[in-house]
Amino acid sequence: MEHTLRDHLRAELPEYMVPSAFVRLEAMPLNTARKVDRESAAGAGCGSAGHTSRMRRQQGPVEEVLAGIWQGVAGWSVWGGTTTLFDLGGHSLLVVTMLQKLRQIGMKLEIQQVFQSNSLAVLTQKVEEHGSNDWKAPVNLIPRDVITLRQKC
Repeated sequence: MEHTLRDHLRAELPEYMVPSAFVRLEAMPLNTARKVDRESAAGAGCGSAGHTSRMRRQQGPVEEVLAGIWQGVAGWSVWGGTTTLFDLGGHSLLVVTMLQKLRQIGMKLEIQQVFQSNSLAVLTQKVEEHGSNDWKAPVNLIPRDVITLRQKC
């Protein structure tokens, strides 16, 4: 049923407006004033949205940097492959923050491109097409034999 609902919404709405998860409730949780208890309703859908099957390891330095920036902005380390930003609960403010960080390191991507094709693989192609030629991946200063990093006090 979830796939049918998602397919119907995708036919009617832009991709970024299609919910990342659906939760079936027997009844809306109500508070003592008989209004929707938003805290209880929000807790009902906790957990994975079931998108892990579409994950894959990042391919190349541009894709690794994009995934790293998104992880830093949104706190999610699972973005990959065909999973979209919006599948993971991303929203426009996080996208703007991500774009700002990309520009700071010399990568170019337009906000429209993120909303039109927001999977990591497609966004990587867009960055590469859009003039990331002047961008170079930062040198990895962590020696290969390091297993754990410790912060100096």
